[in-house]
Amino acid sequence: MELKTKTVEIDGMKFHINQFPARKCIKLEKRTITYLAPMLTMLDGFKSLDDEIDFTKIIKGVQEVLMNLEETALEQFIFDLLEYTAVEMKNADGKSVSSSMLTKETTTGQTIFDVVFIGKNITVYKLLFEVMKVNKFAFFELMGGGGLNLTGIFSKMMPNEKQS
Repeated sequence: MELKTKTVEIDGMKFHINQFPARKCIKLEKRTITYLAPMLTMLDGFKSLDDEIDFTKIIKGVQEVLMNLEETALEQFIFDLLEYTAVEMKNADGKSVSSSMLTKETTTGQTIFDVVFIGKNITVYKLLFEVMKVNKFAFFELMGGGGLNLTGIFSKMMPNEKQS
């Protein structure tokens, strides 16, 4: 069986998300659930996608996660999630040149991640969410409907992106 690759466009950039090998996926999923469990309190009282989102609950959940997560652990977690993801790089005249892995270092010692996402923190979170969906993290399935409820909740909070 071959690992799946999905191309998504987020905020005008194309990313190629490759699935993780099974063991890596299970380990990252466990870490994700551990980190995000406090944020699931935002779903308390949420019955359908037509419900209003209580952003105070979301902020409280995010605050709990960030208070309990060291900066180096957060950075490592993000890089682990993006290890198999590439971004299309373009030259000065706007033509696609190649895809580069986000965790790869440039000749200046920065990572492609640092160059691509400067001033685009929200794009990082949108991409991480897509990586979790491509890898079929179980909490999408556990939420019912193939994770459509959870996906729909987050989609209400973020602008739509094109997928192919």
